[in-house]
Amino acid sequence: MRGPVDNIGISAQITPNASFTWLETGGLDVSFTYTGTGTVQFFWDFDSDGNVDNTNAGSANYTYPDTGIYTATLVVSNTCGVDTTSVQINLIGLNNTLAEKLIYRLFPNPATYNLIIQSGVQFDKFLIMDLSGRVIQETNNAAETTIINVEDLSKGVYILQGIKGTQYFPAQRFVKN
Repeated sequence: MRGPVDNIGISAQITPNASFTWLETGGLDVSFTYTGTGTVQFFWDFDSDGNVDNTNAGSANYTYPDTGIYTATLVVSNTCGVDTTSVQINLIGLNNTLAEKLIYRLFPNPATYNLIIQSGVQFDKFLIMDLSGRVIQETNNAAETTIINVEDLSKGVYILQGIKGTQYFPAQRFVKN
């Protein structure tokens, strides 16, 4: 004999994924966009001080106090777990008037053996980074004309950034053949 049947509701959740993108929107303002999945709660720490700066779902904006290198962290959670990711942000402050005066020119682009950098200012160093912001090569004691050997770099797109003192200047992309 059959008895009554109750309907049981089942909801499935997936383990959260804490991925995000960021975009420097001008000056010291940065826009963060969540690109992960399965999240219910968001905890943003934009300046790696250990304090939660924002709990907005989806996206958030933050104004940094100065140019520099910051670590932005997103912790996400749901009933299935917690996930954390951090990204290093090299904030150059595109509206910085000093930075606008110190733009440099690089050639040839694409480069095969050497990358030549010309500027009206002597930078302390140049950084070559991959597209994720990881420093691949560093050149110290840069001159107004600096030649960097890029022969050992793998083919691809790289970012070059000049540094003078504590100032990080607008980055430029170049292609390594």
